[in-house]
Amino acid sequence: MDGNTCGTELNATSPGNFTTEVLTHDFWMDLASVCIWTLTTLLILFLNSMCLILLHKVKGFSKATIVFLKSMTIGDLILGLCFYMPTVGVFLNGRMWPFGGVCCYIQAWVIRTALPMSGVSVLLVTIDRYIAIVHPMQYEVWMSVRRARIIACGVWIVANLYGLLTSILEHWTQCFSSYYLICTIGKFNNGKAVVTLTVMGVGAFLVIAVMYVKILVIAQRHAAHMAKHRPSVTSMASANELPSPGSPNRKSFTTVFIITTTLVIGWLPSVILGFSNVEKPSVPFIIATQIPLASVSWLNVIVYYIRNQAFQEAAWELYLQVLQYCKGCCKK
Repeated sequence: MDGNTCGTELNATSPGNFTTEVLTHDFWMDLASVCIWTLTTLLILFLNSMCLILLHKVKGFSKATIVFLKSMTIGDLILGLCFYMPTVGVFLNGRMWPFGGVCCYIQAWVIRTALPMSGVSVLLVTIDRYIAIVHPMQYEVWMSVRRARIIACGVWIVANLYGLLTSILEHWTQCFSSYYLICTIGKFNNGKAVVTLTVMGVGAFLVIAVMYVKILVIAQRHAAHMAKHRPSVTSMASANELPSPGSPNRKSFTTVFIITTTLVIGWLPSVILGFSNVEKPSVPFIIATQIPLASVSWLNVIVYYIRNQAFQEAAWELYLQVLQYCKGCCKK
């Protein structure tokens, strides 16, 4: 029996533990895996929770952009809770699923829905910034808050309908792969996972690449226009003092570019693992592919916090509020 199939399938109400084979374990490797996954999960949950709070306080973002950022953040929190956190328990339990059939089905559902939504959410944020830069006069009309909410809800509904359809086709069963250490709806099919990741990844990348080319052309035209009509500007300091409506948008797009690059780097090892067609990958190999994928969920927050002044100001304001509250509690 290989790692791509499960010898035992449980329905969503089955309470027992299950796995395909009893594997030989390395205590130190399991201990290292627990430490790595625990740290990664804590970073995901803490940073994305903080990001979700800051999104309610941040100023300088359009409301439509905040809708898409919330969609991305909520998706990352769901992944942290239902996908990455249970992995810690798997290594603590000798690489066997310890949480029963219901929780296995939940993880399988999240992998099928929330994981693709991570990439789709970045694509939505990129499209939002693209419209703001290329069509600034029409942005408020084309990307109203109502439309942003409809789009965000729509893609989540489609993702969950996909999970529902696959569940029906697989007769509401799930299995745990003792080699890939994840739960899946129906039998584990590595080839299908690779096709899904590749189609979504390449499709999103092509769309984003086209938008970046368009932005580059606009930026070059803007620079040429500024050089032609403001020849007296000779220093960077003077240039920074001049009003440039496009600069904040270009900075936001640069941030989205970094996040998209992070997403590609995070997903690439998993795609390589799939195309390598390894039936029984080693635990270090699995960790080397899954940790970059999981790290995307907290690296996005780091990128936004470091590069964005509005997020820094919102974080500082929140810190002062918490500090003031703590001082008030101490006085009482």
